[in-house]
Amino acid sequence: MLQYGGVISIKLDWDCNLDRNIKICKPAYSFARLDVPYREKPFSVGFNFRYASTWKHERDQFRTLTKAYG
Repeated sequence: MLQYGGVISIKLDWDCNLDRNIKICKPAYSFARLDVPYREKPFSVGFNFRYASTWKHERDQFRTLTKAYG
């Protein structure tokens, strides 16, 4: 990745009640590689990645669509 690059998803989850002590409000990070790992050839120009993540809160359903271009 250092030599040829790549596409990485960085997800930040931060659910915090700001009426409470800020010291207990710590974000959680997660990382995922979205492209095919480099093997024998460098990446082609024009990668286009799209993926959706869904979740529910109470009775509502939400979706985040992520688009990454490289």
